[in-house]
Amino acid sequence: MPQVHSRPRIHTRIRIRTSTRTRAPLLSLVGVAALVPHAVSAHAAGGTIAYWQFDPLVWFGLILLGAAYIYATGLLEQRDPTAVEPKHLRYFLAGLIVLFVALQSPLDTFSDNSFWVHMIQHLVLTIAVPPLLLLGLPAALVRPALTRRGVLPLMRVLTNPGFAWLLSTATFLVWHIPALYNAAVLDIRIHAVEHLTFLATAMLFWWPVYSPLPELPRLKRANQVGYLLLSCQPNVVLGAVLVFSPTVLYGVYAGANQLPGLSPLVDQQIGGSIMWVPGNLIYLGIISKLFFDWFSDREEVGGEMVSNP
Repeated sequence: MPQVHSRPRIHTRIRIRTSTRTRAPLLSLVGVAALVPHAVSAHAAGGTIAYWQFDPLVWFGLILLGAAYIYATGLLEQRDPTAVEPKHLRYFLAGLIVLFVALQSPLDTFSDNSFWVHMIQHLVLTIAVPPLLLLGLPAALVRPALTRRGVLPLMRVLTNPGFAWLLSTATFLVWHIPALYNAAVLDIRIHAVEHLTFLATAMLFWWPVYSPLPELPRLKRANQVGYLLLSCQPNVVLGAVLVFSPTVLYGVYAGANQLPGLSPLVDQQIGGSIMWVPGNLIYLGIISKLFFDWFSDREEVGGEMVSNP
């Protein structure tokens, strides 16, 4: 009897050590992030621009998020060694890094002075970060939240494809109304609210495609393709408006330090083109991946039917 019980104990120890190694990059990122702010300043000496930002709220938020994820997934693995896969850690780490780059790198510095850079930042926040974070969430990490009274029915409404698309699209378009957009550029508090609403509604938007939970399931492959094809259209419309507008819509950039050689109108046209073409190319890349996955699934099902008539 003692020999029978000793084997699973050895197996569990090996599993935990292995998972610690796979978690090492995320642990390192959180540790470095916690130490670096002491040596970083939001403004360089002499009034020059500091290309890498230090916003205490952003740094603290990312550190706290990474630490909470490490702690929670560690507890999950102690209960069930198969609950967290290495790919979860990789995706979540990538999501945190991309989010950091969007909010604290030169991308954020120049977004206050150039409309087209700001459009890249918005696309990163709405198209790149949410899928990575969702793919990094193990089902066992999210499921306990659904046990709270009223949470599951609410989430079924919020992640309904039609509602999620409408909410995220409306949020994106409303924040590009000139009065609200200019206010967000001029006031850091409004800007923070803008980014938070982008992230929150984009997470809901991508949920039907990358849901970690069977209780709130993903769309079928074919429906995912149609869902994302529909989602490309607001970028096309807004991008076209920005490209073909004969006047500058966002006066906040009129007195800004434009990148060399760009007038505010050209800056706006480049931003519209980025939203129109590269933004939709990202969608089309994801759609192509989903389509080929769907085709592969159909081939596998067809092969099983042929082999098992």
